[in-house]
Amino acid sequence: MIVTLAVTLTVLGIIDAASGIELQVYFWTVLGIVGLGLLVGLVTRRTPLSMTPLLLLAGAGAIAFAGSDASLHYGLGQREWQPTTTPAAEYRLAVGQGVLDLRHLAPQSGPHTIAVTMGAGQVRIISAADQNVTVVANIHIGQLDVDGLSTRDGGIGLSRIVDPPATARGAPITVDVHLADGNVSVEQRG
Repeated sequence: MIVTLAVTLTVLGIIDAASGIELQVYFWTVLGIVGLGLLVGLVTRRTPLSMTPLLLLAGAGAIAFAGSDASLHYGLGQREWQPTTTPAAEYRLAVGQGVLDLRHLAPQSGPHTIAVTMGAGQVRIISAADQNVTVVANIHIGQLDVDGLSTRDGGIGLSRIVDPPATARGAPITVDVHLADGNVSVEQRG
């Protein structure tokens, strides 16, 4: 079972590096291999009970990343995106902290939608107090904070819209955040 796991995860890692695989596929694969191994061991009376914790961790990971299309291909660590002319259509990170700082963005000629996709960690959206930025936060498991204050919105399946300040001006920018597990922080600075 261990050899099958090692070979399968290595092949998945190679495919992920080349083209990207959703994080949840790793957990479902481990869950399937270990679950099948335990069942075969049960039938043959050689159950490898030492693998049970791995089964529990894989189950927790499969639930935690369910529905997320984040991939290790997106990278790990800390990223700071600071568009100045036109923002990219999408910013992605697998695990870590992603900061989208829109304070230095030139006035836009029309509406823009920016997608931020992340597996686990923290997403920070920073905008100037007068920017017309709406944040749509979709969090599988986690919490939303606005201007440093917890909105007391947390838990499972959180979907909230953070409207721009009443004094906002300029073309509307919508930031559509999809985070599997973690915290979304929205900061509207003066």
